[in-house]
Amino acid sequence: MNDQEREKFDQLLSSLKKAKSMEQTRFYFDLIQDFLNTLQIEKGSVFKRMNAEELKQFEMLKQKMLDASDKKEVTYFEKQIHDLITRVNLSKT
Repeated sequence: MNDQEREKFDQLLSSLKKAKSMEQTRFYFDLIQDFLNTLQIEKGSVFKRMNAEELKQFEMLKQKMLDASDKKEVTYFEKQIHDLITRVNLSKT
């Protein structure tokens, strides 16, 4: 990510962390997901570089995040997803 992209991501993440309801949390999660999907399309999809095990882990984490019952859980799974993407990006470059 360049500085401008990092700043936008940080703003979205900050909004997610400040969300006061599950609806707000899901709203900001969707915005972050759209933002990251756009970055991946522009920079080459990380999903193409994931092996079957990594894709399975990603889908499992994403589903757990969507099923989360509070903001703390959503934030936890969001971090796990980002850690997975970072590992894939570092190992496949």
